[in-house]
Amino acid sequence: MKRFSEVVASQKNRTAFPSFVDTPPGSVVAVLAPHPDDDVLGCGGTLVKHRKSGHAISSIYLTDGSLGDPSFPDKSDLIEAREKESQKAATIIGISRCEFLRGKDQELKSTNNVIKRVGALLEEINPDLVYIPFFLDNHPDHIATNAIFYRVVQNSKVRFKCCFYETWTPLFPNILVDISDEMDLKITAIEEFKTQLKQFDYVRISKGLNSYRSMLFGKSSTYAEAFYMMPINEYLSLFQTVWE
Repeated sequence: MKRFSEVVASQKNRTAFPSFVDTPPGSVVAVLAPHPDDDVLGCGGTLVKHRKSGHAISSIYLTDGSLGDPSFPDKSDLIEAREKESQKAATIIGISRCEFLRGKDQELKSTNNVIKRVGALLEEINPDLVYIPFFLDNHPDHIATNAIFYRVVQNSKVRFKCCFYETWTPLFPNILVDISDEMDLKITAIEEFKTQLKQFDYVRISKGLNSYRSMLFGKSSTYAEAFYMMPINEYLSLFQTVWE
């Protein structure tokens, strides 16, 4: 097992500034979304660019989002509402496959059952690129999603690049994607999350973060999404160093 300092040292030869890419490399794309909106919020603009390039996109939603709107008296109604919102947003973005695993919101754990289900889906999809929340993202379900992913890839022969996206916590990116032309579609998709917009102004928040991320492009860009991409073997070493 590498020490954290060794992992950090291994990154020193990388460029000082993030690279600009049209999309991260990959044409069969899977997104692990802890909740039924994280895929659009974290990488929706980039997913639109994948769609424009003819790439296949699947989203796997790990929790049911049942705590996302306290005004719903019946959690089952909220779960159904959030899944419908996600499916509408997916159609706008160009996500062709949505899988809802319905783990308990804010109680997600790396159990053998969920590891088996996620593993089976990834083997079936056979992606060459997987988007996943940053493993230091400040939400318990986002951290648990990484714990599940870590266990899955430890025991799987499927190999791909993984790309961290940011939602609750900004990350230190090594790649940036210009989504200036895709931002309107991303916002249209976000506006489908009506249950969530009661609690958070995700339109304003997304515009603010993605506007800030465009800074390194200069005046050529108005919106961008930021990611940290690495091969799966580096992810395994880094996650093990930080969390085990």
